[in-house]
Amino acid sequence: MDRGAESLLETLARTYFRHAGIRVETQVHIDGVGHVDLLLEGRLIVELDGRHHGEWAQVKKDQRRNNRSVVRGYAVLRSCPALRRGTRRLPGRQLRFSS
Repeated sequence: MDRGAESLLETLARTYFRHAGIRVETQVHIDGVGHVDLLLEGRLIVELDGRHHGEWAQVKKDQRRNNRSVVRGYAVLRSCPALRRGTRRLPGRQLRFSS
């Protein structure tokens, strides 16, 4: 695990995105939102959620954070364990950013 990451999955994702040539910041604080797992190219928030994010109270909290992020001009990609089952690699090379 690297410094700043809160999980091995965050470290792997950061490494993969950087290898794909995508600028990545870890554990970035965004006013009104809080800390996010990864910020790609300064515009795409990537949240790599653990199991507790499947609980209804946490789902509602995450949705409010997503909404606040979008209002501030960010796009949000949220991944949870149920979505990652069977996934062999992150879609980093498919992400393209335009100025």
